[in-house]
Order: sequence, then structure tokens, then C-alpha cells
Amino acid sequence: SRRAISEAELSPVSLRAVVRIPAAMEIARLLADDDDEVIPRLLGVRTKDGTVDPYLCMGMGYSAPLSDDSEKARPGSFGEHLYVMQFCTHGILNPEDVDALVFLKSYPEDGKALAKDNLYIVPLDSDG
Repeated sequence: SRRAISEAELSPVSLRAVVRIPAAMEIARLLADDDDEVIPRLLGVRTKDGTVDPYLCMGMGYSAPLSDDSEKARPGSFGEHLYVMQFCTHGILNPEDVDALVFLKSYPEDGKALAKDNLYIVPLDSDG
């Protein structure tokens, strides 16, 4: 099951997304040494002209479970958990130009720059 954006708020200077994370991924995060390899981190945006900016985040940003209302992650649990991810941008963003959010899938090897293979590009609903 792929992660899905529950809601997204874009302003000229910040991004905030509430993302559904399957419980199995949460279990893997709890068992992993580095949660960035398991829970994708919001990095940036793709604009309607196809430009991908994975370096829009200023600093580490914020990522945390939204609430404890969902079923606790445990072996055999197939529920989802909501995570809120947000950060300030390093430049001015026109929210009307954005058609997708960009998340980290994996780090490139040997310190290379991020490529599309390292990213999840998740389109926003046409409703916004």
C-alpha cells in the first residue's frame, strides 16, 4: 500500500502535509536505526511546468505522528497512522504553481546529488 497525502497546506514560505503511513512502515521505522530510510521525509515540490525542487526545505523541518487515535502499530496490524510534516522554505513559493509534493525515498550512494530515483513525487488532488 502506498502512502497518501491526507491534507496539504502550501504558503509562499512554508509547506505542511498530513501523510498516511501504513502500520507496517511504522513498525519498520521503530526497528530501524535510521527512520529517514523508512518514513519518507517531505523535501519539496514539483511545479506544473514539471520542475522538481527537492531542496526547498530549510533545515530538517518537523515530522511527527499527528495523534495516538489510530490503532497502535504492532505485528499483524494493518491500520494507518497519520504523520504531520512541515517546514519553512528557503525561498518564496507560489502555491498555485505546485502540482505535487516531493518526498525522500532513499539517499543516493557516494554522496551524489538527489535524482528522481531517490524521490517519491506525489501529485496533489486537483481540488488542491
